[in-house]
Amino acid sequence: MVAFTRRASLAAAGSALPLALERRVSAISEPPPRGVLPLELSRAGVPLVRLLLGGGEFVAAVDTGSPFLIVPAEEDCDAQPPKLSLYGCVAPGDFTTRGGGATREVYGKNVAGRVAWYRSQLRFADASSGAWQPRAAALTFGAADRPLVQESGALLGLIKRTNANATASGVRDADRRPTALAQLGLWPSWATPDEVWPRQSRAAADGGGAREVVAYRLDANSLTLSAAPLLAPTADALPLVDLRRYGDSVEHVAVAADTVVVDGVRLRPSRRPIFVVFDTGLTSVVVSRSLVAEAGLDPAAVRSVAVEVRSERGARRVLRTREVPGVQVVPLDWFDRGGAAEAERPHVIALGMALLGQGALTVDVDAGRADFR
Repeated sequence: MVAFTRRASLAAAGSALPLALERRVSAISEPPPRGVLPLELSRAGVPLVRLLLGGGEFVAAVDTGSPFLIVPAEEDCDAQPPKLSLYGCVAPGDFTTRGGGATREVYGKNVAGRVAWYRSQLRFADASSGAWQPRAAALTFGAADRPLVQESGALLGLIKRTNANATASGVRDADRRPTALAQLGLWPSWATPDEVWPRQSRAAADGGGAREVVAYRLDANSLTLSAAPLLAPTADALPLVDLRRYGDSVEHVAVAADTVVVDGVRLRPSRRPIFVVFDTGLTSVVVSRSLVAEAGLDPAAVRSVAVEVRSERGARRVLRTREVPGVQVVPLDWFDRGGAAEAERPHVIALGMALLGQGALTVDVDAGRADFR
């Protein structure tokens, strides 16, 4: 008796296969799952994506510098200012499944506000047709009050990991919630929510469940989410540095800076490490107050920033911004819990769309590699 492999037996069955099974077999043989989301640019040049939470449509900035999905909340959505109505609105009673207790958050220039946390089904309104679609069965997200939304807008954060294993005194409650990217999965496009989402925890070996997102590529036109690395193993990529080892509460997309050049003048070497953070939620450049003070910079007078970094093989790369109308200065508290003395804590330069709007950022999150071209 001739033995057949499972794949050969399925092929021999031909058209006798049930349609659902044919789709699952096809899903197994396809390339690693990827989903592509079209983006729009805001007037300030920040990438925006359209998404559906429950029955409501929202618009959020795709933000490589934050971890959560945050949308606007109002007591009366009809009273929402027109400038904010672009993002959508959560009114009392719109969502009944809580994602934890409300938290007090501080955004941007020390703007404080309240965030209520809910859980909801998530889909993307304009996902391009393909074999795989990014979705979530029950995603924990935040509904922020007006002061916070006025400061940052709505956000789809792409930071995947937080410092959730730190001590209770070391991490705020909000940082213990699952990040948006950790909750997103890539689902077979043929699968309906009723058919697949109840089985979200099942292994996806038969094509019937979600694949974890481990990498993404972002440019001005699209966001690609992938279940496999996007950078070739042979690529001379930029090695990422996990700033959580210095006390940061989230895993920012960060690389070590070799030298920093401001308006054509190379800054003197610092005794502190300097890290570059890629942050698409910013339009320009943010510099930690510690670096501004050490270098004697006039933030309002800065017009260009260039940072030299090294690739995995030691090649020199220059990350150069477009002309900027000065840089924003912030007193970073990221490393307050790291245990280092103030004089030893890292400096940070966060490069926003003044750099990232010029090309494509690829991040293999789980592999700790990135590239910008």
